[in-house]
Amino acid sequence: MSRAIRRSNSRMDYFQSTISTTSTDISSNVLPNGGSYLMTISLGTPPVQFLAIADTGSDLIWTQCSPCESCYDQDAPLFDPTKSSTYGDLSCDSSPCLALPRSSCDLLDRSCQYSYSYGDKSYTQGVLASETLGLSGSEFPKIAFGCGYNNDGTFNSRDAGLVGLGGGSLSLISQLSSSIGGKFAYCLVPHAMKTASSRIDFGDSAAVSGNGVVSTPLISRQGRKTYFFLTLQKITVGTNSISLPQEAQGNIIIDSGTTLTYLPTSVYQELLSALKNAINLQPVQDPSQSGLELCYQSGTGSNIPDLKFGFDGAEVVLGFLNTFIQVDQNVACAAFGPSQSLSIYGNVAQQNFKIGVDLIHRDSPLSPLYDSSETLSDRMLRSFRHSSSRINYFLGTNNSITLNGVASKVIPNVADYLMTISLGTPPVQILAVADTGSDLIWTQCEPCKSCYDQDAPYFNPKKSSTYRVLPCPSNFCSAIPQASCNANKTCDYSYSYGDMSYTYGILAAETLTMGSTTSSSVKIPKVAFGCGHTNGGTFTSHGAGLVGLGGGPLSLISQLGSSIDGKFAYCLVPLHQNTASSRMDFGDSAIVTGSGAISTPLISKQGSETFFFLNLQKISEERPFLFPKQKKGNIIIDSGTTYSFLPTPVYEELLSLLKNAINLTTARDPTETLDLCYELGKDFEVPDLKFDFDGAQLVLGSLNTFIPINDEVTCLAFMASDSLSIFGNVAQQNFKVGYDLQSKKVSFQPTDCTKH
Repeated sequence: MSRAIRRSNSRMDYFQSTISTTSTDISSNVLPNGGSYLMTISLGTPPVQFLAIADTGSDLIWTQCSPCESCYDQDAPLFDPTKSSTYGDLSCDSSPCLALPRSSCDLLDRSCQYSYSYGDKSYTQGVLASETLGLSGSEFPKIAFGCGYNNDGTFNSRDAGLVGLGGGSLSLISQLSSSIGGKFAYCLVPHAMKTASSRIDFGDSAAVSGNGVVSTPLISRQGRKTYFFLTLQKITVGTNSISLPQEAQGNIIIDSGTTLTYLPTSVYQELLSALKNAINLQPVQDPSQSGLELCYQSGTGSNIPDLKFGFDGAEVVLGFLNTFIQVDQNVACAAFGPSQSLSIYGNVAQQNFKIGVDLIHRDSPLSPLYDSSETLSDRMLRSFRHSSSRINYFLGTNNSITLNGVASKVIPNVADYLMTISLGTPPVQILAVADTGSDLIWTQCEPCKSCYDQDAPYFNPKKSSTYRVLPCPSNFCSAIPQASCNANKTCDYSYSYGDMSYTYGILAAETLTMGSTTSSSVKIPKVAFGCGHTNGGTFTSHGAGLVGLGGGPLSLISQLGSSIDGKFAYCLVPLHQNTASSRMDFGDSAIVTGSGAISTPLISKQGSETFFFLNLQKISEERPFLFPKQKKGNIIIDSGTTYSFLPTPVYEELLSLLKNAINLTTARDPTETLDLCYELGKDFEVPDLKFDFDGAQLVLGSLNTFIPINDEVTCLAFMASDSLSIFGNVAQQNFKVGYDLQSKKVSFQPTDCTKH
């Protein structure tokens, strides 16, 4: 459910180039900085020095540039490319631009416009350029970097940008490859040693040898070249040995930008239990309230046993400094967290080991931008939030056809819904997310440069006799917000979503096949879709792509046009009934009539054609409270957002109303995100809520207003928003929802969707 919350909260890049200069003694200062480390580099001619985050978990090098359209506050001056004689924009067809997962082409000067985001929702957008980069007196010309004009997130005023040190082609390491022989090393000063700094070395000086040195294979995974994987075989606490699940291509990422070490949940729980048994002290609460589970009073380090991390061919002994982190002056907590997906060997565990590069901790007084007003708790809480977010990251229609009776199966999938369609000749069936909040239809295609794991085979366009790429001048290509023209004059698209998921590939036309309620399957030729060769984000392995059902020209609904008379309908099976499915209808079979059916006007807004707006007048239980009025539509109805979002004052009034009406003791939300939760049980009863839309009153029961978080706790499926309001898919469960774009109305009918 955590992923569902993240996705609901914000329904929203990568890399290449090398250098020929040779040098064998290159370094940079490294400073500790709250939960990450800063390194010093310079850019331009004459050189401008700045501090940037050193990050082995990403690739792009970038800094904030002047003039800045929208930048976070920065203490140092912004880099001004007009004052450098060696600055140059990179073109759309340059190798570095093509290495970016998401980019677009400026139509006037064909410069490469980049967009790059991180797991904590931080991002940078700007122009990809080349510049002379300096490290401790050595200069390297024509280094590809991002000149960021729109940047925000968890960066603070001390950070002027970020230096990607990953394994991808855009990283500093890859671009210096021939100069440094693929070698770099850093030594991370402990977070607590505020007055010290260390160094990051490149080339010959990065060789780690001598007494106590151990080595383990570095593993690069296909499709995940950014990340450095190791194989961790076991962790030993005293006589207790804990084995880790093994994978052929490594099972843990080593990362300088993540504070904590994340382990598989079962291993984490076993490690915590072993530590509790070995430490003969009374645990205390984490005062930072950051979710750390094992804490003790400071000054007890001598009672903490060493941990032995058994990597492939190397045993690393971690003392108190590497296993516990000081969260305030009096308390230290175990610097580990659980993960259901990737494991990460974080920077606390790496302190006082030489692993390479001269780094300054972000919060060190040695940083010229040190903020003495921040407390230890402030810095640690910021770093924990950053770490928790990062881990989530480290992973033309034929109108002569009439399509009445066309249907597709709809299947619940944790927090969204999948629908079945087929593409190509012969047809290949795929399951894809059904999304009324976006337009593009796309699927993962071979050959895949970088794709998320998918259970079904990727779509292979070479095996289809009806596949055709679309040219750049086509109307469909022009409808893509971010598209560019490649050397073959075909349309390269880039499409992203509010949760930072994305797809990048070639826009094409293909025959789309759908089932029917009245006859055999129906084929629709020349449907525009994205053949995605680089895709990532919050998608699960069950889904092979996404079907956009919005109001824009690229959506399935718009492309089917008059063949379905602008009509479609769905019936969403409750999310917890994951063994059931329902049906999505198109054309005449999508008309919602009969007992209990009600309708409300469907509103389309200029510039927001994708979204379907409704007018919500009031919400009531016993006493009504009014919804803020707007000229045209005040809430979006969306199948792809789990929770419903209401204006903050309305949400707070709803919260107060429900607390007074429900005579039960509240429970704690296990995800620590939702505001009103109760224990599930036979006594759990909540009042119905009445949503009064224009001309239609919708009665929502507990199925539509509360969502089970686990087997024991259920929480209110509403959240506050200071911008858009959204009527999400939990609120729509067990209603047949029909859209009529010609009559401009949406209809609702209470239905057992498992029988639809």
